[in-house]
Amino acid sequence: MKNAVINVDLIRQVVDSFPNGGNWKVFECRKVIREPNTLLATWKDLKPLEHTAGVYAILLPMMLFDRELTLPLHAPKGKPKIKFSFKLKPLPGDRYGVVYVGRSTKFGQRWHAHLSLGERIASAQVKYGLMDCKLIAGQRRALAYLRENGRVVYHVLNGPENCANRDIVELTLCARFKPPFNIKSER
Repeated sequence: MKNAVINVDLIRQVVDSFPNGGNWKVFECRKVIREPNTLLATWKDLKPLEHTAGVYAILLPMMLFDRELTLPLHAPKGKPKIKFSFKLKPLPGDRYGVVYVGRSTKFGQRWHAHLSLGERIASAQVKYGLMDCKLIAGQRRALAYLRENGRVVYHVLNGPENCANRDIVELTLCARFKPPFNIKSER
């Protein structure tokens, strides 16, 4: 097994080519999930990526984010929520904005969690973020919106030798695009 190292040239290339260049791939959620109005979705098109590692971003149409919004950050038990205000900026030449950036060693498992009903965990931040901002009421409606309108952009960075590179790419994209649903209060 190779040692994990930070490859600055690779990181720069991956970040600078986001979201349309280099080896970035994209899928529209509505084209991948065959039964968008049911809880049972067909994931066969994502099966080849089930055990693939890399970095991804979830994009949503800007029309939902046309004003400054407030996201109440969930604080530790007994602590008051912190109100986080943000205004999403569109990607250049697109009507979509980056709402979440993540990394995973199993794309299929992570995306399934994002695009299915479930508890408030890291891979559910987009659904719950839509609800917490009072943009969409209820998990089922938020999930339906995400499945119909979401776009996932991903870059494969397989292998344990790339674990540091995945981390740095994720952090750099977060710093550059300020995705609101990545923001959490201290725990």
